[in-house]
Amino acid sequence: TKQTDRNKAMAVCLEFEKASQKAREGTLTEVQARRVISEIVESTTGEPVEFYTVRQWCEDWLSGKSLTKATNIHTRYSKVIADFLVSLGRRADLNIAHIAPRDIKAFRDSEIKQGKGPTTCNLSVKTVRAAFNAARRQVPFRSAP
Repeated sequence: TKQTDRNKAMAVCLEFEKASQKAREGTLTEVQARRVISEIVESTTGEPVEFYTVRQWCEDWLSGKSLTKATNIHTRYSKVIADFLVSLGRRADLNIAHIAPRDIKAFRDSEIKQGKGPTTCNLSVKTVRAAFNAARRQVPFRSAP
C-alpha cells in the first residue's frame, strides 16, 4: 500500500478486499471500481481521482478556452464541440478513455456529408484533437483501466 501509517495501510487493504469480493461475485461495476480507487487515493493523498466523461472534459476544456481566447474563437470552439458531442450520441457520457480515433474520423465524415468545406472540416477536427490532446497531457492517470 506504500503507507507508513499502519491504520491507513489497513484501511487501504480493507477497501481492496471489499472490491475483490464484489468482483468475485460479479457485482463490481466500472463505476464502483472507479469510486473505490478514488476513495483509496483520497484517503492516502487527500485528493480524489477525477474520472472525466467526454462531455465533462469538453465542458471543462471549453471553460478554460473562454478565459484565454477571443469571443469569436470561443464561439467557434463551442459549436464544434457541441457538434462533436452530438455525433457521439450516448457515447459522450462514457469515460474519456473510450474515445478512439475512429470517433473523430466519424465526426469528420459527418461534417463532410453535411456539405461543409474541407477547410471547415479540418478546423473542426483540429479543435476536437486539441481538446483531447489537452486531456492526454493534463489527466494522464485518469483514464479507464
